[in-house]
Amino acid sequence: MYRLITNELQKIFKKRKVFVVGIVFLAIILIFSIIQYESSHKTPEETISQNEKSMSLLKEEMPYFTGDTQKRVKQAMAQYKSEIQKAYRAEDLDKLNWKDRIKNQISDDEKNKKSPDIEQDNTKVEQINEEILAKRYALKNNIPEVSDNYNQKAVDIFVQMLAYISLIILPVIICVIVLDVVSGECSPPTMKMLLTKPFSRGKILFSKFAAASIASTIAIVISEAVSLIILGFIVGFGSINAPVSVGTKYGFNQDKILAGNWHDVSAVIGSSYVVPQWKFIIEMFLLQILFIVAFTSVCVLISVLFNNNTVAMTAGIIITVIISFIVFKVMAGDGVSAADVPFRRIAPYFISTYSSSGFLLTGDMAAQVRNPDISVGLGIVVNIITGTVCYIIAHIHFTKKDMLL
Repeated sequence: MYRLITNELQKIFKKRKVFVVGIVFLAIILIFSIIQYESSHKTPEETISQNEKSMSLLKEEMPYFTGDTQKRVKQAMAQYKSEIQKAYRAEDLDKLNWKDRIKNQISDDEKNKKSPDIEQDNTKVEQINEEILAKRYALKNNIPEVSDNYNQKAVDIFVQMLAYISLIILPVIICVIVLDVVSGECSPPTMKMLLTKPFSRGKILFSKFAAASIASTIAIVISEAVSLIILGFIVGFGSINAPVSVGTKYGFNQDKILAGNWHDVSAVIGSSYVVPQWKFIIEMFLLQILFIVAFTSVCVLISVLFNNNTVAMTAGIIITVIISFIVFKVMAGDGVSAADVPFRRIAPYFISTYSSSGFLLTGDMAAQVRNPDISVGLGIVVNIITGTVCYIIAHIHFTKKDMLL
């Protein structure tokens, strides 16, 4: 079995597409991370200046807006005003040492929770609770970086961008690496030659699955690790012990009904907790590897079902891209489309929902898809079941397949 797996790995890496895909993925992460850093890395003074200009423009255009558009513009202006107030407050707190600064920030957060526009919104209350937990953790563990809300470091940006990029790019990368693992050997006599060797078809298929899983994991994880290191040298690494809020749970909000008679969700107060960034990154990578292996099984099944490599690659990638964009569209939607409801219902049981392990760990996936059933536990179960079922079907089909091409 070891010989078979190493042989399959050699064939995969000989095609060089693993290296190409890895480099492209690395470049995508770096480019989007740097763009995110440039857009978010603003001093309080820059924030005040830019937001005041934006508010001025919106005020001039306000008479031309009506209905929902005017409502959204007013909400945007309120957000700008809030950010300006926070920036002025940050300037005042910068005069203090970092511990006193955090203590004042916690005091401000406690007051904000009691404001009328936040007190009745469980999600906003829990978001503030997360900030308070992180700041208390920083005080307890002597992490001064947390006191500066305007200076994101490499790990912060990397985690944010990877969560979004994984939604669409990760499944496509796996498809490119894996989809020709069986179908690619049907046109030349490679498969027939392999079947003449003293190995069962089951062992041959497993070796291809194992090699494809290893190759995909290497290409993805190493690209991510290298991009994080490069980003760290560019913008600074920050503290690996800095707190990250995770585990936020959500429930249906019976008072808010969206299009299609679907209830919105709101956070469960007190459900969030914090972990150090190093632990978050390890858990994120472990969940990501589980998804890679499970989705590799899906791609192996597609590769087994088609004798033509071009058809297998085209069908697999098109289906994956469409599904990934549906997930992204539903997450980015504001609940006004009734067409999103069917996907929201099945999303917890769909493997593509769990491609972003970062969103899964924080609870943001449940919030953005608006289905509280989405969780880390269910994600693990769905990945295992989907991967197992697809592999069993592929095994049955491959062992009975007519190879007289």
